[in-house]
Amino acid sequence: MGSLGKANVDFNGEIEVSDTFSIEVINQVPYVLWRTKVPLNLNKTPESRGNPNQPPVQYGVEIGSATLRLSYNGKPITESFTEAQQRELRFTDNFDFIVYLPIEALHFIEKQRQNDINLEFLILGTYFIFPENDRQARTLKQFSLPFKQKYTQTEWVELLRNTGYSDKWIIEIDRPKIEGLNVVIDFLNKASNELYNNKNPPGVLVELRKAFESLDPLISSKKDKVNEKIDDGSPGEENQPKKSERVEKIKAEVKRFLQIGPHESMGYTVSYADALLAYRLVLSLLQYYSEVVYQVNRETFT
Repeated sequence: MGSLGKANVDFNGEIEVSDTFSIEVINQVPYVLWRTKVPLNLNKTPESRGNPNQPPVQYGVEIGSATLRLSYNGKPITESFTEAQQRELRFTDNFDFIVYLPIEALHFIEKQRQNDINLEFLILGTYFIFPENDRQARTLKQFSLPFKQKYTQTEWVELLRNTGYSDKWIIEIDRPKIEGLNVVIDFLNKASNELYNNKNPPGVLVELRKAFESLDPLISSKKDKVNEKIDDGSPGEENQPKKSERVEKIKAEVKRFLQIGPHESMGYTVSYADALLAYRLVLSLLQYYSEVVYQVNRETFT
């Protein structure tokens, strides 16, 4: 078991944070709450030698209250609610801190982040120190313990997803209701991964194009009924395209826009903004068509 950080206490003692530190999401966006489990142990028992003719006096350490602060790239992000702990340190034990993380903090981290990420933590708290042979002789002290936790890009993206940040940040839509969309969803998930890896914007469009090509047969097989449902209650203007024709034109233009991904070598460049636009457009169309097809299917079987 490795160490993330250490802090000195009186009488040459030492508190340590082990590398089993973890974060658990207990509430998603828009009110993000993380429960951080900080494993603390008394790495070095405090003791005083006193009289050379007497055995050294060993001391116990009890954590009183503590706060956990979070920073990124040296900038303070947030801090936990102050927690009353009142636990003696012996073997490694998890100390829980509830942290509220504003959406603005996640935005800040994502704008600064390149690949992997190092989160900087600081525990500020109090502790009681007392002779093991006289536990009533307690003295109140303060301590600070800085440590860092590294997350690979994959680990951080997964934590963001668990937090609900990725779904809300990209676009807010309901899950599609069409049966047989597993292949489409697989391609969308790959596009989402590419988008959050922030390394290959053209790759986002490639995966979205595959999703589109997988979606087309599901719509085409019910094209007449789908168009009828779209135009239901909308007779339209004379000599003007129907609503279903306008939607079809949007779909065709989005599909054409996606072609710049696989054809990047033929005179196009794809920026992150392009990839994000394409992702939002495809998801919006998918949601729209899924709702229409769902209604068509429901009417067919009722």
